[in-house]
Amino acid sequence: MGEIDVDRACGGGAEHAATESADTDDYVDLATRFEGSINVALFWDRVKGDLIVVAQDRLTGEDLRIPVDPDRATEVYRHPFAYVSEGQIVRLKGVAHT
Repeated sequence: MGEIDVDRACGGGAEHAATESADTDDYVDLATRFEGSINVALFWDRVKGDLIVVAQDRLTGEDLRIPVDPDRATEVYRHPFAYVSEGQIVRLKGVAHT
């Protein structure tokens, strides 16, 4: 069993990872973007052919994993938190207070 390293995909360190059932080498990072505390990556599973959007909000500690169909991948990649109900929160640490 391997892991998708959310931070590696989104430009951070190895302390944050989202567990996946396939080896990390099976995933190809198709796109990654950064905006403020939000990091978003679109992965393609080269074994299964699946697409997944991984979104991380470093301010709240929320990491989301959202499986997507190819025809919706761009929309979910652009607005991942609008699709929270379709995804899975894979890590939630204490919410930062401002």
